[in-house]
Amino acid sequence: MGMTEQELHLTRDRWEDVVLHRAIEVYGDNNQIDQAEQELIELLDALKHRSRPDRITNVYEEIADVGIMLDQLKLIFNCGDYVQSIRTQKLARLEKRMNGGS
Repeated sequence: MGMTEQELHLTRDRWEDVVLHRAIEVYGDNNQIDQAEQELIELLDALKHRSRPDRITNVYEEIADVGIMLDQLKLIFNCGDYVQSIRTQKLARLEKRMNGGS
């Protein structure tokens, strides 16, 4: 019998968590912070060249790389819940501005 969609999602989340923690353990906090900086630079470069048809998949790859590094930064700085709280506040503020509020 196969796994439910929810079980597959939880399994994937656990796998990602293990890989992220292991990367930090293997390479160290400072190296991963440096790698995050490099991935951000590569995303900026990809965005500069996004209008070139042969470069759009590079944008997608760099977004994925930056997402992975952001997840690691939240682990390194132990700030996932805090970042999520700030994110929620900022999204609420954006929504309010879009609805004509200040």
